[in-house]
Amino acid sequence: MSDFSKILDDIVESKLLELHTSFLAKVVDIKEIDETKNEYSIKPLAKYKEYGRKAEEYPVITKVYKCSRTKPNKGDIVLCVALERDITNLSGSNSHLPLTGVHHRINDAIIVDVVDI
Repeated sequence: MSDFSKILDDIVESKLLELHTSFLAKVVDIKEIDETKNEYSIKPLAKYKEYGRKAEEYPVITKVYKCSRTKPNKGDIVLCVALERDITNLSGSNSHLPLTGVHHRINDAIIVDVVDI
């Protein structure tokens, strides 16, 4: 393998590590916003490992929202989906302009359902 191919492979691998689709997490905290809305803090269960480095745990992700039909409790294992674009500016059902151009970032996840494991 040429040096160029190795560099290209490393770049692709690095980008793939930053691309998130779905993952399991544990609910570590619930903050009540009002009678109908909560913000969740979750801890992804999987670790991540960059080539040549030691595996590390993801930090706790805060301000995570959920689908309306699910009601996770603290300690529950949940299925999360990383949305395609930055949802920092998302407010209700209005269109929003993403703050960044990143895609499928783990911080832009929502809770889809509770998983019975």
